[in-house]
Amino acid sequence: MRGFGIDLGTANTVVGTPEDGIVLNEPSLLMVRTREPHKALTIGHDASDLVDRIPSGITAIHPIRDGVIVDLGTARTFVSAVLERAAPRRRFGTRPTGVVAVPAGATPLERRAMFEVAHEAGLRKVGLVPEPVAGALGCGLNPLEPSTHLVVDIGGGTSEVTALCYGGVLSHRSCRIAGNDLNRAILRYLRAEHELVVGEFTAERAKVGAPETAEEQPLVVEGRDA
Repeated sequence: MRGFGIDLGTANTVVGTPEDGIVLNEPSLLMVRTREPHKALTIGHDASDLVDRIPSGITAIHPIRDGVIVDLGTARTFVSAVLERAAPRRRFGTRPTGVVAVPAGATPLERRAMFEVAHEAGLRKVGLVPEPVAGALGCGLNPLEPSTHLVVDIGGGTSEVTALCYGGVLSHRSCRIAGNDLNRAILRYLRAEHELVVGEFTAERAKVGAPETAEEQPLVVEGRDA
């Protein structure tokens, strides 16, 4: 194994390898004890299944906000747990290498934080790649071509539109309004129009599963009567 490709998203974290493709795709969420904020109890889907029904003394934390790290210690704990779940350390003779995607609009300080967290979490060598470049490669585009490609990336915390040419960024616009704001809009709509109270992940599933045209079957959403 040559290393990992990691996308630390606001809503979901995706890990892939050149040999196996995507090996982990789970919510960017971890559960910790309030008195031990840097020791993960569980992460990903296991953590999301416990949301809204966790006992006192345990907290759900999103380590990534708006596509960047908000707390170094919590993010390091999360990335360490992600790497362990993606491939236990016993599979490696040495610490693995990795490439981490970062928003094109990330500041130098935010990039440095991402680099340090990945290195301290267990990666021997860390490279950073702009998310639009990684997205273009994932869609089958060649960002090194002389022609210009326009990449639109709507994530959980940020939305970006980027023009690429010869592997470089010609221009980009970044907005801190994205998928999570769509989820909150769905929450408000269901409460106001249907007196239905749903959770964050139910709104996410409704957004992803919504019919593309009005002619299709309506979407069924389950929740609590307000």
